[in-house]
Amino acid sequence: MPMVNDCATSDRIVCCSPVCRKLDVRLCSGQIGLLLNSEVLWNVEKFELRKFVHIRGWCQALSLVALVMVGFQTATAELESIRVFTHGEGPFAAQLEDGRYVGQGMDLLSCSMQALQRPFIMDRATMARKPRMTQGEMMDAWLPSLVYGPVSRVSRIAYPIGTMSLYWYVPKTYEIDPKSDDFKKSARVSAFPGSTTENIINSLGFQVHKGTDDENIMVLRLVEGQLDGFLATSFESLLKPRMKALLDARIRRTLYGKFELGIEFTESFIRKNPGFVARFQVALKNCAD
Repeated sequence: MPMVNDCATSDRIVCCSPVCRKLDVRLCSGQIGLLLNSEVLWNVEKFELRKFVHIRGWCQALSLVALVMVGFQTATAELESIRVFTHGEGPFAAQLEDGRYVGQGMDLLSCSMQALQRPFIMDRATMARKPRMTQGEMMDAWLPSLVYGPVSRVSRIAYPIGTMSLYWYVPKTYEIDPKSDDFKKSARVSAFPGSTTENIINSLGFQVHKGTDDENIMVLRLVEGQLDGFLATSFESLLKPRMKALLDARIRRTLYGKFELGIEFTESFIRKNPGFVARFQVALKNCAD
């Protein structure tokens, strides 16, 4: 949207700073509509915009109206902003020291949301909190999410934003092949709590032991013989130097499989925003091309 003085304008939309820029202001022959999050709050009938020079004056008038309704506008914006969470690690949505999130997943998320003109809020949470936050409707989407599981789950994921490999981490002294039926029958395995890998090992009937978010502790459990296998994405870069050295010396890694990744939207968000995932999928494809 090109900038004209302190106003951003298109054929049908005018948006001015500092307050109007936060609103959708539509000026058209026959009516003015001041919209907050797609709800018409004020209309003036029989208005005809004859010259663009009038735009700035109208922006100032609309700013006064916006100031009166700023409390309502702020509350509505908070409700309409899509709450996206991530664990903040890895190449898809890593959090920097200054709080910004960067990565391929973030680039595609930002591009897609911009195309749909939907604001979003980015925040961080552990995967262990993800189920509770979903049930409590405290989040709307999670990035990144493994494209795996029943149709009811996969249908809530917009993808792909990339691919990710999963690995079995097993002690070098453990002789059973992780790909064998014997491993499935006898191995004591675990995964990061709340992760899709935890869902995988549960659904396949393994002897599942509760995991922890601390990858260093998971390495110790493998080395000390408390576990026979740990299913996860590559996490070596997150380990403390001593634990990294221990993993290299005592643990081997075997590829389990490669999976597509996407952005998973919650059931509660989809109920309130029917059709959004399909529109987001189109926007995501366009951004990826």
